[in-house]
Amino acid sequence: MLFRSLAIALYLLFSAAQWASSPVLYNLLMNKTPDQHRSTAAAMALFSNAFAATFATSGAGSLFTRFGYKPVLLGIAGLALVAAALFRILIPPHRPVTSAAIAVACLEEGNR
Repeated sequence: MLFRSLAIALYLLFSAAQWASSPVLYNLLMNKTPDQHRSTAAAMALFSNAFAATFATSGAGSLFTRFGYKPVLLGIAGLALVAAALFRILIPPHRPVTSAAIAVACLEEGNR
């Protein structure tokens, strides 16, 4: 019973983190997209999410019936770790420009 409660709590935490990160990823996409292409980028992002969800649901259902839950869930966890590592490697962290950095750049420009 304790394991079941822990699994439920972890799943709810995972779901909350997934839904909370969605606006951040959408904001990242829109910040990197020129204004004239934002509507197309938004449509493609929503279409890609719907397509991926459809594929993942049908694929997971087939795999669950063929192999059972444990191997499939371990495989999904492995894919999630690979995706997280690729996301970290391929998308560098955003370093916001601070007012101090702008002031230093202005002072350096004024000294030339």
